[in-house]
Amino acid sequence: MRKFTQLVLTIIAIFTITNVFAIKEVKVTGMVEPASGSNVHANFPVDYKIVVQNSGDEAILITDSIYLAWGVYNGSTVQLQPPVRYMFKALNPGDTFHYVWRLTINSPNPGQIGLGFLASLSLQITKFKGVVVPFNLTTDIFESSNNAKNIWYSNGQIYFEFVGQNNSLWDIKIYNLNGKLVKVNKVDLSTDNDINSIDVGYLEKGVYIFNMSNDNGEIISKKIMIQ
Repeated sequence: MRKFTQLVLTIIAIFTITNVFAIKEVKVTGMVEPASGSNVHANFPVDYKIVVQNSGDEAILITDSIYLAWGVYNGSTVQLQPPVRYMFKALNPGDTFHYVWRLTINSPNPGQIGLGFLASLSLQITKFKGVVVPFNLTTDIFESSNNAKNIWYSNGQIYFEFVGQNNSLWDIKIYNLNGKLVKVNKVDLSTDNDINSIDVGYLEKGVYIFNMSNDNGEIISKKIMIQ
């Protein structure tokens, strides 16, 4: 009887120790797109699709808060940047889901950059876990519109020439090389005018990043010299 009692106590003790060391944890395990090492465009929104996993051995409940963070890798740590996103999602141990995060990296310095994507439960700052993905940051001309023909500056105006029917409103954002947004505008390209313009005569002389985008997913970005 004494041996049986000792056996039961041993089993209970092992069960208790196992529960003590059980952890509830979430982390970013990978990047789906853009591909690691590919070009991403500065000062323009880019969709990053990341993989989030329940990396612990306890189920994450729908009432648990999953926080996602991002930042720039400085060679040793990830310097977290706003915004931080959160969601409520149930995940069994090992389960994953994809999350698409639209971010704009404002930077005057093109070149190689490491972006860190991390996840944590309940904003446990010391327990953010994730990956660092290298990209080539560029501010060169970037277009995904077949209708854009030319963009140029002259006498206090930025002109843009389009061909064909666009039938859409375009958002215009102009940044200086410090990443500061200096002008916001909208233009309706559903008119018959092939050439449109916006006034930038009040801006100081220098190089600016001229961005255009519409709801159809067309984007244009170009360096403009204002003289």
